[in-house]
Amino acid sequence: MAKYEKLEVGQRIWIESIWYFYTNRDRSVREYEIVEANRNSAYAVRVDNLGKDKPYRERIDQRTRKIKSAGSFGIGEIFWDSKEAFEADVKRVNDTEIAREKAIKKVNKMSLEQLQELLGGDNR
Repeated sequence: MAKYEKLEVGQRIWIESIWYFYTNRDRSVREYEIVEANRNSAYAVRVDNLGKDKPYRERIDQRTRKIKSAGSFGIGEIFWDSKEAFEADVKRVNDTEIAREKAIKKVNKMSLEQLQELLGGDNR
Protein backbone atom coordinates (compact mmCIF):
# COMPACT_ATOMS: atom_id res chain seq x y z
CA MET A 1 0.00 0.00 0.00
CA ALA A 2 1.41 3.39 -1.00
CA LYS A 3 2.14 5.98 1.66
CA TYR A 4 0.80 8.77 -0.57
CA GLU A 5 -1.71 8.84 -3.36
CA LYS A 6 -0.14 9.55 -6.72
CA LEU A 7 -0.06 13.17 -7.82
CA GLU A 8 -1.95 13.72 -11.07
CA VAL A 9 -1.83 16.27 -13.88
CA GLY A 10 -3.97 19.30 -13.04
CA GLN A 11 -3.74 18.79 -9.28
CA ARG A 12 -2.82 21.87 -7.20
CA ILE A 13 -0.17 21.66 -4.49
CA TRP A 14 1.72 24.16 -2.35
CA ILE A 15 5.47 24.40 -1.82
CA GLU A 16 7.16 26.19 1.05
CA SER A 17 10.76 27.33 0.78
CA ILE A 18 12.69 27.15 4.02
CA TRP A 19 14.71 30.17 2.90
CA TYR A 20 12.73 32.19 5.51
CA PHE A 21 14.88 30.49 8.18
CA TYR A 22 17.97 32.30 6.88
CA THR A 23 16.33 35.66 6.15
CA ASN A 24 13.98 36.08 9.15
CA ARG A 25 11.02 36.39 6.79
CA ASP A 26 7.59 35.01 7.59
CA ARG A 27 6.82 31.55 6.30
CA SER A 28 4.90 31.40 3.04
CA VAL A 29 3.88 28.97 0.33
CA ARG A 30 3.41 29.22 -3.41
CA GLU A 31 0.73 27.45 -5.38
CA TYR A 32 1.82 24.95 -8.04
CA GLU A 33 0.05 22.79 -10.59
CA ILE A 34 1.14 19.30 -11.56
CA VAL A 35 1.89 19.45 -15.30
CA GLU A 36 3.32 15.96 -15.81
CA ALA A 37 3.17 12.81 -13.73
CA ASN A 38 4.36 9.25 -14.02
CA ARG A 39 4.83 6.34 -11.63
CA ASN A 40 7.99 7.72 -10.03
CA SER A 41 7.87 11.51 -10.37
CA ALA A 42 5.54 14.43 -10.75
CA TYR A 43 6.51 17.79 -12.19
CA ALA A 44 4.98 20.99 -10.87
CA VAL A 45 5.02 24.57 -12.19
CA ARG A 46 4.20 27.64 -10.16
CA VAL A 47 0.67 28.74 -11.09
CA ASP A 48 1.80 32.26 -12.01
CA ASN A 49 4.30 30.75 -14.50
CA LEU A 50 1.89 28.36 -16.26
CA GLY A 51 1.56 30.56 -19.37
CA LYS A 52 5.31 30.87 -19.98
CA ASP A 53 7.09 28.99 -22.78
CA LYS A 54 9.48 26.89 -20.69
CA PRO A 55 8.69 27.47 -17.03
CA TYR A 56 10.89 25.98 -14.32
CA ARG A 57 9.49 22.67 -13.10
CA GLU A 58 9.91 21.20 -9.64
CA ARG A 59 10.38 17.42 -9.63
CA ILE A 60 8.57 15.61 -6.82
CA ASP A 61 9.21 12.01 -5.85
CA GLN A 62 5.83 10.23 -5.99
CA ARG A 63 6.78 7.79 -3.21
CA THR A 64 8.26 10.22 -0.64
CA ARG A 65 6.85 13.60 -1.75
CA LYS A 66 10.35 15.06 -1.52
CA ILE A 67 11.12 17.85 -3.94
CA LYS A 68 14.13 16.67 -5.90
CA SER A 69 15.33 20.08 -7.08
CA ALA A 70 15.49 21.32 -3.49
CA GLY A 71 18.73 21.67 -1.63
CA SER A 72 20.80 23.96 -3.83
CA PHE A 73 22.67 26.57 -1.79
CA GLY A 74 21.24 25.09 1.41
CA ILE A 75 17.68 25.97 0.44
CA GLY A 76 15.12 23.28 1.04
CA GLU A 77 11.49 23.04 0.11
CA ILE A 78 8.54 21.41 1.82
CA PHE A 79 5.56 19.85 0.03
CA TRP A 80 2.04 20.70 1.28
CA ASP A 81 -1.18 19.05 0.04
CA SER A 82 -3.18 22.16 0.85
CA LYS A 83 -2.74 25.76 1.92
CA GLU A 84 -4.89 24.97 4.97
CA ALA A 85 -2.42 22.28 6.10
CA PHE A 86 0.42 24.79 5.79
CA GLU A 87 -1.52 27.44 7.73
CA ALA A 88 -2.37 24.93 10.48
CA ASP A 89 1.34 24.11 10.84
CA VAL A 90 2.27 27.80 11.06
CA LYS A 91 -0.38 28.27 13.78
CA ARG A 92 0.83 25.19 15.68
CA VAL A 93 4.44 26.40 15.63
CA ASN A 94 3.43 29.91 16.76
CA ASP A 95 1.15 28.57 19.52
CA THR A 96 3.94 26.28 20.75
CA GLU A 97 6.40 29.18 20.86
CA ILE A 98 3.96 31.35 22.84
CA ALA A 99 3.20 28.52 25.29
CA ARG A 100 6.92 27.84 25.75
CA GLU A 101 7.61 31.53 26.50
CA LYS A 102 4.76 31.63 29.05
CA ALA A 103 6.01 28.45 30.73
CA ILE A 104 9.57 29.79 30.99
CA LYS A 105 8.34 33.04 32.55
CA LYS A 106 6.21 31.12 35.05
CA VAL A 107 9.01 28.69 36.00
CA ASN A 108 11.52 31.54 36.37
CA LYS A 109 9.28 33.10 39.04
CA MET A 110 8.92 29.88 41.07
CA SER A 111 10.81 29.14 44.28
CA LEU A 112 12.88 25.97 44.64
CA GLU A 113 10.08 24.38 46.68
CA GLN A 114 7.50 25.19 44.02
CA LEU A 115 9.76 23.76 41.30
CA GLN A 116 10.30 20.56 43.31
CA GLU A 117 6.55 20.22 43.82
CA LEU A 118 5.96 20.79 40.09
CA LEU A 119 8.50 18.11 39.25
CA GLY A 120 6.96 15.61 41.62
CA GLY A 121 8.77 15.99 44.90
CA ASP A 122 12.34 16.06 46.11
CA ASN A 123 14.58 14.90 43.26
CA ARG A 124 17.93 14.38 44.99
